[in-house]
Amino acid sequence: MRPIATGTLAAPASTNAEPTAVPLPAIANAAWALQFDASNFELPVGAPLLLRSVRSTGVLGDKEVLFNNIVVDMYDGRATGVLNVNWKEKLKFTGNFATNRMKLTELMQVFSKEVTVNGRMEGNFNFAGEAATVGNLFIKPQVDGSFFIRDGLLSNID
Repeated sequence: MRPIATGTLAAPASTNAEPTAVPLPAIANAAWALQFDASNFELPVGAPLLLRSVRSTGVLGDKEVLFNNIVVDMYDGRATGVLNVNWKEKLKFTGNFATNRMKLTELMQVFSKEVTVNGRMEGNFNFAGEAATVGNLFIKPQVDGSFFIRDGLLSNID
């Protein structure tokens, strides 16, 4: 599917600046309000998860961005959370999310063709990672959390 994304980048309400689209390196030493909306969007890095819709607001600072209200509709369920990315020394990210009623049959196919999981997942997760480049940021993320599967079945797990 072709991603459709829109967004705004605006100066804080305390200034009189008009909303503008500016490349990240050009907005050092300022705080900017962010809004991001996308539909039928596949993650560009990491696991190729298909996101039906993404809505988020956040703040872009000198060397970090905080998305403090992320709502993602995916796999007939919803994930909500926060994400902080900073590039003060290395490129790092941290965050957390909660899932609600996420259908696992198609979701698990992204990660493994051998393991079969049916049912709906609910859970809470923390995640973090770091890398020298954006392309390598999600190669070895650390994810920790708890979840449960309703009306589910696990197959091919040894």
